[in-house]
Amino acid sequence: MLWLQLKILANPVQIVASNLYTVDPEVGRSLRLQPPSGVGVEFKSIDTEADAKFVTTNWHRRRPGSIDYVRRAVAHLPSTGLHCDGELVACAITTLTGFIGYVYTSKAHRGRGFGRLVEMHLIKQMADVRAIPYLTVKTVHTESVRFHETKIE
Repeated sequence: MLWLQLKILANPVQIVASNLYTVDPEVGRSLRLQPPSGVGVEFKSIDTEADAKFVTTNWHRRRPGSIDYVRRAVAHLPSTGLHCDGELVACAITTLTGFIGYVYTSKAHRGRGFGRLVEMHLIKQMADVRAIPYLTVKTVHTESVRFHETKIE
């Protein structure tokens, strides 16, 4: 019993109110990706070396070992990066638990729909392999909740 108490203290569990969002794989497979006009973008899978650093550097919950976690995830599961003029500017990966996560757009490229594009691209990739795309959003992140409650087409 003492070991269990110490383990709980060493690895605290935080319970937060969150919304769970899923996409029917049929809907995911039929998504049409529309990059903004006049912008040359390219989707690529996240590279385990070059891009993993971008993903973890910009993750607000990173900790020691996060880069190894990202490398394992992108080596085995769908991931996507949006490149603008050869530079990785937005990303999304499938976590080792199957969630869509690490969705991030660099500050200089926000407000152009790139976050939605990488998320939709990843949803399509997951649906193409018959996975059910899903993610959670903390209810206190009202902007993200609004974003995810907008119908995708």
